[in-house]
Amino acid sequence: MNARRGWFCLNEIDILTDSEPVLINVTGDSLVEMGQISTSLTEALYYMNPEKIVVVNTGVSGERLLANAPTDEPIYRTFGQSLLQKAPVEVRKLQPTLTIAFVGANDLLLPLLSEEAKKQIITLEQFQQGIEHLKRIMAEHDSHLILGTILPFRLGHGSVPHTQMYADAMARRLEINCYLRSLPETLDCSCLVEDTTQELKTLYDFGDHIHLNKRGGQKIAMALRNTIEKKVVLKRLHDKKYN
Repeated sequence: MNARRGWFCLNEIDILTDSEPVLINVTGDSLVEMGQISTSLTEALYYMNPEKIVVVNTGVSGERLLANAPTDEPIYRTFGQSLLQKAPVEVRKLQPTLTIAFVGANDLLLPLLSEEAKKQIITLEQFQQGIEHLKRIMAEHDSHLILGTILPFRLGHGSVPHTQMYADAMARRLEINCYLRSLPETLDCSCLVEDTTQELKTLYDFGDHIHLNKRGGQKIAMALRNTIEKKVVLKRLHDKKYN
């Protein structure tokens, strides 16, 4: 994490077309940016609804719900704005029918790594307020919202000491997920990929005990597809057909 990295990203492709597909924005942190979930979801939705749906991936590695990127390490500065700051711009520009957000893990993780972020440890109440703010942003722009629970994480293959602060972050994830499960917007993704000790199952672990491999992404994507087609996309496609 202390090494300098260099990469480039293709930001967007604009296509001139007369068609009006349903647009789905998958946003959040590295779970989204890596594409394991969004690519599998895209493949499934395009197969079932050819030329009627467009999925965009606006995830940013390291993104948090509440705070902008720390500035105490070069790599942290690439994490960008908080989702709450970024979301109003995204939703105005893209006008997505549906926004799927995976966010919250870095609000818990970064204080364990960054000296600056140590001053930004969140409470359950602050997270709740952030989610309510995000819901208002989406409601103002008529974008249906689906939230994912925070997936299990374990840092550094033992290189990060398991301090009380670390234990508190683990406990707060369970607390936040209990809150998220109480919301009608939430799909409980963590229960699909975690074991009885609340860690990622080896079957779905990318290898760093934080991120999903392809199989894990497919597992969550299939659950998302079922939720989307039942609750959101089919209704919007029906409305477009008969309006």
